[in-house]
Amino acid sequence: MISLPVMWAFRSSVRCWRHRAVLKAAPGASDNSVWRWFSSPNRSGVTGMEEILTRVVAPLPTYETREKYPPPPESNSLDFMRFYTSLDKEDKHNFLSKLSKDFGVDHKSATELAVKLLDTQLRDLATILQVEDRLRYSLTPRYKQLLNHISKVEGGVKFLVDLRADVLEIISSKGSESPHIKSEFPHMAQFSSLSPIPGFSSWLLGLLSQYRKESRGSDLLSEQEWKEVEQVTVSSSGTPSADALRKLIGTSEWLRSERLTRVLEPILMRLCAWYLYGEKRRGYALNPVANFHLQNGATMWRLNWLADTSPRGVANSCGLMVNYRYFLNETSKNSSLYLQNKVVVASEQIVGLVSQFQKNSKL
Repeated sequence: MISLPVMWAFRSSVRCWRHRAVLKAAPGASDNSVWRWFSSPNRSGVTGMEEILTRVVAPLPTYETREKYPPPPESNSLDFMRFYTSLDKEDKHNFLSKLSKDFGVDHKSATELAVKLLDTQLRDLATILQVEDRLRYSLTPRYKQLLNHISKVEGGVKFLVDLRADVLEIISSKGSESPHIKSEFPHMAQFSSLSPIPGFSSWLLGLLSQYRKESRGSDLLSEQEWKEVEQVTVSSSGTPSADALRKLIGTSEWLRSERLTRVLEPILMRLCAWYLYGEKRRGYALNPVANFHLQNGATMWRLNWLADTSPRGVANSCGLMVNYRYFLNETSKNSSLYLQNKVVVASEQIVGLVSQFQKNSKL
């Protein structure tokens, strides 16, 4: 299966070329001896594919050396182009699949960094940003540098355009992104995840502190809600309501009181919806899990009250979890809206909760 990052890499390579006025002729482009090497028997088999890819697709530079790593030799681009052009249709499909699977993203490294990112949510902002940047870099396919370089050699842009057409043909020939699921559930056209919300509790504690300093408590909760918080926390004895609420959020004690959970439910649901939908970093969702699903074209679907009451779930997100739903015929459009226009596609429940928050706050 050809992954979407392959398509993005092709598009990126072509875009890079469009800003160049002159293409430099590649030395040795008509070297017949090299062409004969690719045209020799059995070179199009699995062994030949493995051999050429291992030789021309350089390892991804480490994060520390990414800015200092030299570009690949021009001969790598030419060899790749000649080899691919010599393949028949079936072998081209196999070659692209191998390129995507074995010379793409290092999924093990990306997974380890994703876990590390979740574990750093309670750390300082500088640490979080550094881990995010490392994770972002780890998602760079190994083949990207080669494809970018191909756009700079003679005939490279036409080659990439033809390659893109081959990829589109492969994708269109696939009956489903998940044929094993489709065969078992032929009428299924949507999928859903139940995801954690790391960072919500710490964000909320910071927000409560900020609003208390600025005496803007009425912008966060309604007067009636503050009265209810005072009543259930007995904060009228001298402890400010905002401090009492912060203390509650910082522990799991409130889960033991049915009255407290009833009072806090609409408050936390509304605040969490805003955190997921409205809190941004550089225009994209502040929450890393939300950002991941939205980039992939999901719809922010449903906020679930007390879906994770484990100590970790309460500490990270006050026990809340969220569904992201994937409508297969809309994921591409949703992904483009988010990546290009920073638009979050959300359900009526999420939008309704966000509207409630905005009525109280000045955001």
